[in-house]
Amino acid sequence: MTSEASSSQTGHASADNLFKRGLFAEAERIYSDISAGDPENFSSTLRLGCIALLSNRLDDAQRWLARAAQLRPDDNGSKALLAEVFYRRDKFHDAALLLQALGREAKAKKLESFKGLSPYKIEGTAKSSSLRFIMTDPLPVVEVQVNNSDPVNFFIDTGGAEVIVDKEFAREVGAAHFGSETGTLQEENKQALSTVA
Repeated sequence: MTSEASSSQTGHASADNLFKRGLFAEAERIYSDISAGDPENFSSTLRLGCIALLSNRLDDAQRWLARAAQLRPDDNGSKALLAEVFYRRDKFHDAALLLQALGREAKAKKLESFKGLSPYKIEGTAKSSSLRFIMTDPLPVVEVQVNNSDPVNFFIDTGGAEVIVDKEFAREVGAAHFGSETGTLQEENKQALSTVA
């Protein structure tokens, strides 16, 4: 092993340690140095994409993660993270293509259903609105209507990214069903966020 390769491995191990400890700015400097010296280094490229995504710097995240996917087309972790970038940018079609390639059919179908629509578009001229909480402990609960249903109570899960409804309730109110998925929280990102060999 050359001293340059040994130095790169030492630097990568140091950066991985910083990354695991949540010291992203420090880790990013080391990964950037490694990547500058070796633009084909998949691990550093992927980690730079992860850090940019965690920092919500979506332009950087997209650039690094697309590069990582190009370096290792068979790596699912980089594709899952790149799909997350597209999802956050409301580029649902692009996210759906990657999710479909990863076997995440239900989520891909759901995102494809937004074709031709502007997601999260707020109509009307109200400058503000308020929503009364039914209760706040242990979780906040609000009263809503879904597809002109009778009022129902929904709890707000501050850690949840989307609205999830019971299958029977969805059927009652005519909500579209795209399939189902099971897994652990952020399973699709686990590989990319774990130590990269």
